[in-house]
Amino acid sequence: MLRLVFSGFLAATASAQVLFTTNDLPSQPGYYNCSYCSTNIDVTALLALSTNIDTNAPPPPEGNAPTLQAWKLSYPQQSYEFVLRVDIVAATNGGDNEYFPSATYAEQDTVEPTNVIGWQYYGFTNAGRLCYGLDARAPHASTQAVFIPPSVDIPATIQLGQTWNRSSYWFTTYAEIILVSNYFSDSAVVDAYGTVNLPQLGSVSAVRVHETHSYALSEIWGDSVVPIDLHTNEYYYWLVPGLGVAAQLLVLGDNVLSPGGLPYTNSFSRMYFANYFNNSPTQVVPMSTNLGLQILGSSILLNWQPFTNSTHYRVDYVESLPSTNWEPLGYTSGNSWTDLISSAQRFYRVVGSP
Repeated sequence: MLRLVFSGFLAATASAQVLFTTNDLPSQPGYYNCSYCSTNIDVTALLALSTNIDTNAPPPPEGNAPTLQAWKLSYPQQSYEFVLRVDIVAATNGGDNEYFPSATYAEQDTVEPTNVIGWQYYGFTNAGRLCYGLDARAPHASTQAVFIPPSVDIPATIQLGQTWNRSSYWFTTYAEIILVSNYFSDSAVVDAYGTVNLPQLGSVSAVRVHETHSYALSEIWGDSVVPIDLHTNEYYYWLVPGLGVAAQLLVLGDNVLSPGGLPYTNSFSRMYFANYFNNSPTQVVPMSTNLGLQILGSSILLNWQPFTNSTHYRVDYVESLPSTNWEPLGYTSGNSWTDLISSAQRFYRVVGSP
């Protein structure tokens, strides 16, 4: 069974370039979002860009940028996933906030329903978002990690191909007597862009950032410094304009000085709700004058009138309505699309971009 819906967006939801700014980060107290989270998942397909390439995507105007990606993360909550809620709170309402007097807001992490596990403290400069440190509950250890110096974790503007670096250190006291210095350095690159399909939030434009985190931990005994841990983590996150960090993957590396195995090898989260984000169309184009359908054997042909100010189009579908989990079929610079007839009903929409 075939059913049709048709809508056009004035905003660019699948443009050839995605620009993210720190204005897109949630920072107002009262904002919150929720994500499905898990550990020890198979991340092979998620990281291998070749498996996510949208072969119907138009080439970017630069001519040498990576192909548009299509990350499909809209599957329902799995039995092994828990819910993490992130609330934006005033910095003065976070745990051990007296250690972060310059922060302007904090992200409070809660494993639903009520297990608050920590806070991250932030502010903004002309260079981007400034991270002052974090406060996390850990057994037999001081909870606050005050970054020296505070570092810009997300630059003011981010786009494909951009790179940056940062480094900080902080001290932790274990069992009230063991002082440990923690040195952290990070190398980041925006390595991919395209669309990410999120549960309930639908299909949105995104850039992916890949960061390499290097850690060096040492015990300090008077004038003696004893290295105890060297490890490297790989961190990937997807930035969506207006939404923030929509998905993130942390791949953990073992201690090379004393390998002992890890309780889990990776953690992954994908956002499904944000009370500050609306992914609804900005303009609906009448179906009766803009969309046609023709059955051609085992295929159907969609065609539409060109949109004003649009040179590329994304064709999406869902199998039931109402729904926000539209799946992208592909991209075209023309005003038609051919799809194989499915045994299940399909609802279609076409989204324009510059």
